Amino acid sequence: MVHLIKKDLIIHKFGWFIYFAMLAIFVFVDRNDTEFIIALMSAIVTVYVFYFDEHANGHKLWNALPFTRKEFVSARYVILIINTVIISGAFIALKLIIQGGSVQLTWQEIVGGSILVIICSAWFFPVLYWLSQSNRIFLCFVFYIGSVVIGVYLLSDLFRSKTGSLVGSPIWHGTMLLNLGLLAICLYFVSWIISIIIYNKKEIL
Repeated sequence: MVHLIKKDLIIHKFGWFIYFAMLAIFVFVDRNDTEFIIALMSAIVTVYVFYFDEHANGHKLWNALPFTRKEFVSARYVILIINTVIISGAFIALKLIIQGGSVQLTWQEIVGGSILVIICSAWFFPVLYWLSQSNRIFLCFVFYIGSVVIGVYLLSDLFRSKTGSLVGSPIWHGTMLLNLGLLAICLYFVSWIISIIIYNKKEIL
């Protein structure tokens, strides 16, 4: 499975420079939505891996190699966590460099963005495996990215309605952060199992 994880990292090649450039632009225009940026960029990086395999018809190649389908799916779930860590680290570094370290970043916002992308991925990964090798998978890519974008602002509105605050941030505090974190972990492992079941039963064309 380690080789599959390396494969998903190498696929991006120079794409990482593009991702970091996008992060730099977000920071430069002074967007303060830390959780939005981390969740969005992590989702984009992950979707590209799915898109590359679909575009290159990689399913045939990977299933011809000595890997089990369980390993193939598991690697994709692990790589999401790795990508999110890389994006979070790069964002923090760029924030400190571009804005001179004058901006304080709370760990709640960093963790909150990670939680959001994990929850969205938990819902969409099984669908992506179900629709793989299908003309409808691109539409699922769009909905996946859209769910991340909308999710941040829905949670922000929820925070304002619950607290009566006029400020949409911070939204990741106290029991809300803990509850969403536990929900994300549970959903992710359930999604992991469901994706393995779906992919094991899928006929590779």
